[in-house]
Amino acid sequence: MNDKVKEVKCPNCGASVDSSGFIDTMFCNYCGTQLLLYDQSDAAVIAKAHVRIAELNHEQKRREFEKRIKDDEEESKYTKYLLPVVILFVIAGWAFLIYIGISNSSYERNEQSRLEALYQDILVDVQNKDYELALTKAHNLYYGKPGTVEAKEWNQRREELIQLIEGFLNES
Repeated sequence: MNDKVKEVKCPNCGASVDSSGFIDTMFCNYCGTQLLLYDQSDAAVIAKAHVRIAELNHEQKRREFEKRIKDDEEESKYTKYLLPVVILFVIAGWAFLIYIGISNSSYERNEQSRLEALYQDILVDVQNKDYELALTKAHNLYYGKPGTVEAKEWNQRREELIQLIEGFLNES
């Protein structure tokens, strides 16, 4: 491989063509025929090396890009399934809390109604002067969930009612 001037004969017109400065392809100055040089110059070898290096760099970048795409797809798979699962759990949690709230408020309404009915029944027994029965019922006047505000209120009402009934029992 050298940069020396080489004389090449055009196969079409037979003219002499100077091959210096060309890499591996040239054209005849007289008839325009394309000539392929088989004995490549140093410039041709360097140019081809640069092209090969560029090709290898391009291939490396393509592989890195494909790996990033694959990694993104893997991550996307988890995200794709994780988001609906999280949403499902959030919805289920809210539904559970609503159900508990409805159940509690329903329980509280039923318990309040039961105790109010029993309280009214005790007052009727007191009006009928059936103090023993009223006292027995009053001792059972408990709210179902101890430690709540409602339980404290009913405990206070029960104690006041028991004192009232015991007062009537002591008078009779």
